[in-house]
Amino acid sequence: MFKKFLNLDGYSLTFVVDTTGSMSDDINQVKTKCIELLRTYSGSPDAPFNYILVPFNDPNVGPITKTQSVDELESAISRLTATGGGDCPEMSMSGLKLALQQSMPRSKIFVFTDAGAKDESLKGEVDLLIESTKSMVNFLLTGYCGSRKRRSAPGVKPKTFANSYEELAYNSGGFYVLTTKRQLSQVLGIMEKSLNAAPVKLIDGRMYTSQFSIPVDETLK
Repeated sequence: MFKKFLNLDGYSLTFVVDTTGSMSDDINQVKTKCIELLRTYSGSPDAPFNYILVPFNDPNVGPITKTQSVDELESAISRLTATGGGDCPEMSMSGLKLALQQSMPRSKIFVFTDAGAKDESLKGEVDLLIESTKSMVNFLLTGYCGSRKRRSAPGVKPKTFANSYEELAYNSGGFYVLTTKRQLSQVLGIMEKSLNAAPVKLIDGRMYTSQFSIPVDETLK
């Protein structure tokens, strides 16, 4: 009843994982941390409604695992292996798009990769899905290769982004971390801190900056 009053009907905890060969040094750490988070967060008062895993390779994305069973998702995560690919960047936008389509509104999505997006043309669709679902997308990279540095359009907002991932994280209220394979274990702690909080959004809207002239009575001190 309390969740319904605050419009909290449930959300998905979703992992989008790069399984190409270049992730072979990282995949075991990623799997271990995802399983730890799965076990911990499933027992919290604000546990997710369901759990989703979207692996992506090149050129294939999936198969997706979508379940309310922690054990089932844990098994799916445990079976992940890093093979194939062979070039860089990868099909990360396709994986994220599928994750957003399958996740509930206001979900928490974590993307793990070491490469930029080969399917950069899907970014606009991903942006629209983020806006419509109000989901938070977090990116943890152990490397990056891809398109050139992206910048905001002049006059829109004075924010410069390193790449599309950082821009999507910024737009969704998530985090973007670019680290090294050696530091991955330490940085993965950020995920747990993010999941420990369950903020409630009471007001949703855009804020625009403008200048107004307000007349004031000169007799007022």
